[in-house]
Amino acid sequence: MSRDIVDTNTAITLDDARHKNAQGQSLTPKEQRIFNEFKGKDVWVAHAGNTELEAKGGTKEPFKVATDVKPSTKQERDAIYNDLQSVGVGGGDKKGEKDRMQIRQVLLTPSPSGKTNTYATADDGIIKGLFRMAHIPDPRPGHAGEFLDPAKLDGKSVPDFLRDVMQKDTFDVTVQGHKLTVRPLQ
Repeated sequence: MSRDIVDTNTAITLDDARHKNAQGQSLTPKEQRIFNEFKGKDVWVAHAGNTELEAKGGTKEPFKVATDVKPSTKQERDAIYNDLQSVGVGGGDKKGEKDRMQIRQVLLTPSPSGKTNTYATADDGIIKGLFRMAHIPDPRPGHAGEFLDPAKLDGKSVPDFLRDVMQKDTFDVTVQGHKLTVRPLQ
C-alpha cells in the first residue's frame, strides 16, 4: 500500500468528514468526496502540515505524521525549493513558501519499499505548479512535441483534464531525482 500524504486543508476536511460520519451526521458534498477518496487508505500528513494543523487547533482524530526524511544536504534542499519556486508551486508570493517547504518535505519522505508517495491536494497553486514541472507530453492531436500547460487545457481544470482526456486521476513529477505521485482533488 502506498502512503497517501495530504495537505493541511484536505486533512481538516477529512477529519471533519470522519467525525461527522462517526456521529451519523450528513456530510457536505466536498466532505463526502474527500471521505470516499481516502476511505481505507493509509493517510498521512507531512511534519510541516501537522505543525500547521496544530497551530489551527489540531484535529479530532490524529493523523500519522511523516517525520522521517531521507538524508539530504542544505544544497539539495535549496535546489528542490528553488525548482518548486521557479514553476510557481504555491504561487509566487510569501504564502507559497509554506507550500513549497511542505512539498519539499514530502519529496524527502521515504516511501514504502517499491512504492512512490502520493500527495493529495485541492490547492490550485500547488497542482498547477507541479503539473507544469511534470513535463507531461500533450496527447491531443496537433500538439505533438509539446508538454501540457495547466493554462491551456481547453478550459478544464487539471483534475478534469486528467480524468476526461487522460483517463487517470494522478500524475508523476520528479524534482531533483525525487519522485512523487500527485493526486489533484476538487
